[in-house]
Order: sequence, then C-alpha cells, then structure tokens
Amino acid sequence: MFGIPETFFTDIQVTSWNVIHEKDDTTSVVLFNLLREAMAVRKYTGKFTNKCLTSAILTGHTEAVNDIVQMHDGRLVSVSDDTTIRLWRVTSGKCLLVLTGHTAEVKCVVETSTKGIIATSGADLTIKLWNVTSGLCIDTLTGHEGIVQNIILLKDGNIATGSFDRTIKIWNIEKSQCIGTLVGHKHNILCMVQLKDERIASGSVDRTIKLWNIKDHSCVNTLTGHYLNTSALTILSDGRLASSSWDNSIRIWDANTGACVGGWKGGFGNAVTALSELSDGRVVCSTFGAGVKIYDPRSGRLVIALKDKDVKYVQCSMNSVIQLKDGRIARAGADKTIRIWE
Repeated sequence: MFGIPETFFTDIQVTSWNVIHEKDDTTSVVLFNLLREAMAVRKYTGKFTNKCLTSAILTGHTEAVNDIVQMHDGRLVSVSDDTTIRLWRVTSGKCLLVLTGHTAEVKCVVETSTKGIIATSGADLTIKLWNVTSGLCIDTLTGHEGIVQNIILLKDGNIATGSFDRTIKIWNIEKSQCIGTLVGHKHNILCMVQLKDERIASGSVDRTIKLWNIKDHSCVNTLTGHYLNTSALTILSDGRLASSSWDNSIRIWDANTGACVGGWKGGFGNAVTALSELSDGRVVCSTFGAGVKIYDPRSGRLVIALKDKDVKYVQCSMNSVIQLKDGRIARAGADKTIRIWE
C-alpha cells in the first residue's frame, strides 16, 4: 500500500513517501511523479480537494472537546476538558442538554446497551453513567488510580476502561462491579477496541498494541512497530486491525497472526491522533495541525484532505473523528468546537 502526501497538491513539488509494504513489512522510500499521481487521484474520486467543506460548527464548550459519539436516536454527545457533557441535535446544531458532575476533564464517552444511558470517563479517575433523558448521573464507578482515558462497549453489554494507571478494567454496569483487571502495559493506555472474536486490543504510550482474552484476562499477543504513542485503534470491515500513532503513521495488522500487513507512513502533517473506518471502506484520520484526511485502503491514495482554514492550528483530540448516520464526518478538536463536513 502507499499514500500520497498532500504536498503533492499544495506545494507543487516532487516529494518522498515512506511505504509500509504488505508482504515484508519493511520501509522504503519511493519517488512519485507529481502529475501522474495527482491525475490518478483525481480520476479515482473525481473531486480530490483540500478545501474546507465544513457544513456545521457546533459551539458551546469552553475547553477542548475530547470525544464525540452519535447515539442510536441520532443525537450527538460530546465531552470536554471543561468537565461537561453536551447533547446536540445534529440537524440543527442546537445543544439540547448539558450534563455536569465530573470534577475534572472528561475524556471519553460511549453509548451503553441500555437505551438512553451513556458512560463517560475522565481525569477525576471515575466512570459515570448518565440518563440522557433526565440529565442525571445514575451511577459512579471507581477503582482506577489514574486518568480514565478510554471506554468501549463490549458485545456482552459490559464496558472496558483504559487508564493512565496502565490497567484495563472490565465492568458489569448493571451490578456496578469491576469483574476483571488486565495488567501488562508499561505506560498510559490511550485507546481500545474490541475485535470481531471478542478479544480486546489496546494501545499505549509504551508504543505497543496488546491483544487480550477478556475471559481469563490474559495478554495473548503484543504487536510492535510504532515508535511513538499508539493513539487510536479501529477494526476494519474485513476484520483487520488499524492503528494510528504519534509517529506519523497508520499501520494495518492481521488480528489473528499479529503481523503488520500494510499501512501509511508520513504525509499526515504530524502525529495521527484519531482513526475510523467509513461506511464505504475508506479510512478517515485526524492529525495535529493538518486537519482530517481520508484514504482509500485499496489503493493507498489520499482521497480528500479537509482543513479548517479559519483555525491557525487545529489539534484534533484522540478518538474524535467519526462518520455520522447521514454520511457526514464529524471531528472534535482543541479549538473547543465540533466540526462537521459533507
């Protein structure tokens, strides 16, 4: 696989591009012909652009927005360093409800399997459950000894939380109990995702990705290759695992063997902080200072680069770029806004 850096189109110059090969997982430098590759991308999409396509900007938070999720009923939920959770109507951009109760920055949010209930986590070391109809906090889970950076909903209805205390905890939220602790990372845990076979993958500041058996709480594999923080994880529709890193790369892994089978290195502008798969199989990522980019994993080509031209420096927070149910893309950023693109 390979990708094309945006400088092909903005700087009008030939540049070098690092490729992570599918077969031997080695890195090499490939020189591309500017016009040939630029025309190839235009032919593929018909509308390659690096122009700002913002269709809505949601404002209200007073500090960085760290995470967003769209609920099954279509409402958007955001969490922020301002310690609040906000619910939005996506169609109008109106803030419907503000939830308060965390005593420090709120880092992550997930919709639970119970209708109308969300879970949030934060720098106050807690996980809180909220009724988004009443706006009330209905439970607070404690046990972590560091910032609770990430939450995921498991297929059995439980939740898993990853923390700066280097552990992952599994919670039965109906009983308000921690039912397991996974230990093995050597530094802060930044991201998690559940694989199709129900294992959990976690990424850390220790630069590794660990695969866990949640039944016996054992680490079954450790994936290495990133040389800076592993910032985000997502499962592709074909079952492969995709990871992003502050080392300016995205890697694709065989979730069964743990082998790196492809990816992109360089060309993102800076650290890659968030990652998600779109409904058509393309991969969307957000970066420090370079906006949101969409790649075609089949060809490896950059398809669209979305930039906030009215923001001099945009830091898109971890786990903060998603596709909405209407097909648009939303990202949460350190500029205190949620931006939505067509």
